[in-house]
Amino acid sequence: MNIRAIWERGIPLADADIRLAQPNLRDAYNAVGPTLAHSWPDSPSAADALQLIQHDVRCMSERATIRAKMLDCLLKWLRDGHLVAYGFVLPRNPDAPPIRVPSDLFEKRFLCKDSGIKGHGIEFSAVHVLDPRRVQEIEASAPKQLPRPASHARGRKSVGDLIMQSVQSLLVEGKIDPDAPYKRTADLIRAHVHDHFPGEVIGNKGLSDETIRRVLLKALR
Repeated sequence: MNIRAIWERGIPLADADIRLAQPNLRDAYNAVGPTLAHSWPDSPSAADALQLIQHDVRCMSERATIRAKMLDCLLKWLRDGHLVAYGFVLPRNPDAPPIRVPSDLFEKRFLCKDSGIKGHGIEFSAVHVLDPRRVQEIEASAPKQLPRPASHARGRKSVGDLIMQSVQSLLVEGKIDPDAPYKRTADLIRAHVHDHFPGEVIGNKGLSDETIRRVLLKALR
């Protein structure tokens, strides 16, 4: 099973708060009576209209309160790693697979419509929530190593190309942790370049943290 197929088995972020809610919260949500706006009489009296309005407002308020608790629980589980989420980085590359959304993005202020999330300089669309056991399936399904490029008789690849190849290899190997400090990620990529392209880079020339950050963001898009 490929990564996209497993992602499709996840639950859209916009629905996950209800579908993954604790049973007591879900039962309380479902127990709230239906609104009556669709069944109002054609010409209710002022007293009846007021009573109907009060009923519907009360129902909507109760549901909103319970759903806010559901969302708080969902976001906490995502931040704590009890649940994980995968989505597509925007602007979206049609050939790019979904990748894991960093846990520090799961705050209400970062949520967007249609299961999107945006914050800390990166935006995801079509975010699906998964049980961590699905992540093990994702990692098991990913290729262990990208094929090495054919050697060139002439010239050398740019340092940016070497960084890009290292980033792509580390992504498919599942070795880039979206929750790790950026400095650690940059050091991992830098070491991969030196290990897999010996002699191509003199010292760390062209391998600054900022250069690696730009290439990493480009790879994610």
